[in-house]
Amino acid sequence: MIKRIKFYLMVLSDHLFLGNETSKVLNTYNEEDLQLSLVKTKLNTALKKLKDSIKIVHASQLTEELASLDSDRDDAWMCFYQLVSSQALRLKPEVRKNAHIIEAITKLPEMRIHHQGYKEQTATMINFFNRVETRQELRDAIENIEAQDVYDELKAAQAAFEAKEAEKVAMAAAKPKSESEAAVKDLRKAFDEMSQFLNIMSQMSGKAEYNEIASKINQLIDEVNTNVKARSTRRENAKEELDEVVEN
Repeated sequence: MIKRIKFYLMVLSDHLFLGNETSKVLNTYNEEDLQLSLVKTKLNTALKKLKDSIKIVHASQLTEELASLDSDRDDAWMCFYQLVSSQALRLKPEVRKNAHIIEAITKLPEMRIHHQGYKEQTATMINFFNRVETRQELRDAIENIEAQDVYDELKAAQAAFEAKEAEKVAMAAAKPKSESEAAVKDLRKAFDEMSQFLNIMSQMSGKAEYNEIASKINQLIDEVNTNVKARSTRRENAKEELDEVVEN
């Protein structure tokens, strides 16, 4: 009654979609009349477990946010760097003198942060802030060339990056991958048992609702199977193209 599901090709988002939409289908029918209580409980329990475990997948979203925040701190650094460089060309001797004091650090080879990875850049920025905060001469120079606001923006950009990076690390550690795998197994088992239940109850009761439920779920399965097959085809095509490039 329930169509075969290409579980072996599905990713977590596919399982989540199928579980959510199936739960919605079941909720449109009378639980008591059709004795759906146990089926719904097992499905929803597995679905909740999957949703809890899938939080680790949110790390991928955090990765995108982290990249955006890294871009922000790059921009903030370049703004500060270019401001210092421009002030070093001022015709006011006092401003030019103080700009050169800061420029002696900003133009060091190790301050080329655009060529650094996340960890190295963070270390570089922290070291730079420590230099400034522990030397009155540097703090005064920044104030004198009217770069305090830009410097504060740079510090804020670095702090935002570090906070998001800490969030990503904490979330990744919160739910091990094995829990997601266990949740998927539970969901698959719930679908198998639901399929058996609908088949038996349809035969024994003769109620049309069981076939209706199966039909609606099969539509969802068709959608998922189509998506996973298309994804698999794209991967195969990409692999073949890569192989051709290597051979040539």
